[in-house]
Amino acid sequence: MKHCILPLCAALVLMLTACRSHRSAQVQPDGSAGLDISIASPELTAIVEPLMAHRTAARAMRAKMQLSLQGHSLSLGGTLRMQRDSIIQMQLTALGLMEVARVELTPTYFLIVNRVEKQFARARWQDIPQLAQLGVNFAVMQGLFWGELFVPGSDAVPVAQSFVLAGATRGAATLTMRPEAVRGQSMQATFSVNTADNIVQRTVLSAVVEAVTASLECAYPSRSMLAGSPFPDHLSLTVAARGSDRTADIRLSRLQQEEAVAPIESTISLSSYREVDIQRMLSALTGK
Repeated sequence: MKHCILPLCAALVLMLTACRSHRSAQVQPDGSAGLDISIASPELTAIVEPLMAHRTAARAMRAKMQLSLQGHSLSLGGTLRMQRDSIIQMQLTALGLMEVARVELTPTYFLIVNRVEKQFARARWQDIPQLAQLGVNFAVMQGLFWGELFVPGSDAVPVAQSFVLAGATRGAATLTMRPEAVRGQSMQATFSVNTADNIVQRTVLSAVVEAVTASLECAYPSRSMLAGSPFPDHLSLTVAARGSDRTADIRLSRLQQEEAVAPIESTISLSSYREVDIQRMLSALTGK
């Protein structure tokens, strides 16, 4: 069962286990709070504003998904459903028939359900010290899955003054986080963007906590149209920590916009499932 869930959780789990800091973080509630709006140059504004304006208009979506983990022959199918600012829900199926696992991420908690062994683990983001220190929250995971700009540790919509223009060439640019925007966080985010098409091509998250370096790279090799804008249909997630790296490949098909009238809710009744400690499940998933 470990290898069934790992492709979904590789990015989150390995960032957790790589950085064992137990210091609490002071999360900046607004991506622009305390920032001088005059520091955003016209060149930077001309990059960030079109990127934000070019985000898909869809508030909710559904897609078929195929997951694979480098070094393992196992490949799982499933369904991905997302509702902006509400939930990311992933259902994994084996042989296209039986649901074996489910992962749900919301602004307040994340849930991992082991359907085969009838176990589940649920925790609030702030209850995992490593996540709080790194600035990993729902907004970060949403930004990765939707292929957009975000500010670690903040739920605010990114603004130009949150970034520094680290480099630019014809049709491409690299953005890093301005230190004031991620005050109290250990994570740094770097975005490689295509300024011709106004899309994020690659996001790299990195952190050094207690002399341990961990990084997560999310590349978007291709996109499909969703509600009039290009949306990632292929995510390549590579996590490097403690001298090793793993790559999870997520491919989406049959992307559909859904009506975001009612919130997406879990259809699993957990009354017959045994709750296990989230830290123990994370350790079991990573073999640590």
